[in-house]
Amino acid sequence: MTDMPIVFPASMERGVFQNKEDFKKYQQVAISHHFQPVWVDSNRSIITDTSKINPANKWSIDSLKNTDFSPSHRGRYEWTHDGIKNVKQYMPPSIKDMSYSADDLVAEMDYAGVDMALFIECHI
Repeated sequence: MTDMPIVFPASMERGVFQNKEDFKKYQQVAISHHFQPVWVDSNRSIITDTSKINPANKWSIDSLKNTDFSPSHRGRYEWTHDGIKNVKQYMPPSIKDMSYSADDLVAEMDYAGVDMALFIECHI
């Protein structure tokens, strides 16, 4: 393996933001709109979720609800609402520590027969 840069940095850090709390707020907004379902951790039942954001102004940082929302492990984001731990699987479970190196990407591309990729930076 070569010493290559991280394709996307650990979601538990601060991303491109000056501080970790701002990064978490942007993650909370974005993950709230992601198409994957939310499930209850204890029984894996899928639920309709509005626990992280007020739907009326859903793309604004000001719409965030006060939760313990945070990246966890294996591509998961977790938070507690009304005493119940909720989960959203945002990335594949193979993303162990919520980061992905260039070496990991090259290995996946080699496996899939992909020669080139275009990266677009985003805040998540």
